[in-house]
Amino acid sequence: MGHVPGALSLPRERFEAAYRALGARMTKGRPVVVYCASRSCEDAELVRSALLSLGYAQVEVFAGGWAEWQAAGLKEDKAP
Repeated sequence: MGHVPGALSLPRERFEAAYRALGARMTKGRPVVVYCASRSCEDAELVRSALLSLGYAQVEVFAGGWAEWQAAGLKEDKAP
């Protein structure tokens, strides 16, 4: 599909393993924005809650998700 440039993939269904692999690249003092496939997807809220429980204080959800990002014609990185 693709992703927002610079985004790290922390899928809800594999969150723990993905966080172990990528958590060192994240900084708890910096804002984090999570997103899902579309506005109707609830996974972003679940990932937000998990990050908050891990001590990330500034975690927001991009409610429109990937579908809104693409519809706006914003830059994207394609998945390999």
